[in-house]
Amino acid sequence: MRIVYWGNVKNTPHPTADGEILKALKRVADVQFFDIKQFDMGKLISGSNEADLFLFHGQVPTSDEVTSMLMVERIQVVLQAIKCKKVMWFMEKVWLGKGNIVEKLLPEVDYAFFTDGTWVRRVKEKVHFLPTASPMKPLRGKYRTDLACDIAYVGQMYGPRTQEYEFLKEHFGDGIKCFNDKFGQDFADLCVSAKVMVVPRFPFDDFFWSDRIYQMLACGAFVVHQRAYGLKEEGFRDGVHYFEYERDQDFMALMESVFEKGMEKMRKNIAKTGKFFVKGHTYLERVQTLLKICEVESVK
Repeated sequence: MRIVYWGNVKNTPHPTADGEILKALKRVADVQFFDIKQFDMGKLISGSNEADLFLFHGQVPTSDEVTSMLMVERIQVVLQAIKCKKVMWFMEKVWLGKGNIVEKLLPEVDYAFFTDGTWVRRVKEKVHFLPTASPMKPLRGKYRTDLACDIAYVGQMYGPRTQEYEFLKEHFGDGIKCFNDKFGQDFADLCVSAKVMVVPRFPFDDFFWSDRIYQMLACGAFVVHQRAYGLKEEGFRDGVHYFEYERDQDFMALMESVFEKGMEKMRKNIAKTGKFFVKGHTYLERVQTLLKICEVESVK
């Protein structure tokens, strides 16, 4: 199978999901890669028309609304010129401006996959849920005193996240630290240096979650995550692979229990079990699922 993959791999200083997908695709197919920001449109279209499948995400790497819609129009032009099977894997929550992007691109593709399972359940037809995943070969972390802390809150700070962190800071003081700039080896080191890794609640619902839980567990972290029914459907088990909570008071009680004397061994055992579990949820498995669905549907 020949696949053209149009992704965003070269424009960030740290490993991305796109990079993991590219590595996974190379394991199962003959792949030609085009960068989302730096590409020759003629070569992209001609290469795709000689391929069996064209895969892209539909995310627009800009925060400017006008530029964003111009890029969406450019993507539409590309899709309309491509004759092979076209597949979109949209890896963000579908809301606000993202909904407008999806509305414009969805009619142009043959298959559509989304990490937002809540949106998929609402739409139901012609779309598939395909969550993010764990890296195939996660980095091995090393303990570092400069990253050591009781609770690590990891993610970019904005709006509700800032409010959430400030609330937690009031209760835990110097026991909690925010890390919004740790990637690659630094991120792996943080996962084994912090006693507890906390996944931000926003954006979040029962069938949408970020890739942080996969990344953290893959690097050996003890993870606390807000309760999500979809994680249970994925096979995650509270108290086995990670710890979950529902309300603020549940979180506070949970923190008290995991830091009790003698609980360090328990945290390490949970982290070890979680790390083993996500080995079965890598981007290779996701890519294989995507290709299988496309093949099955093409026969119908």
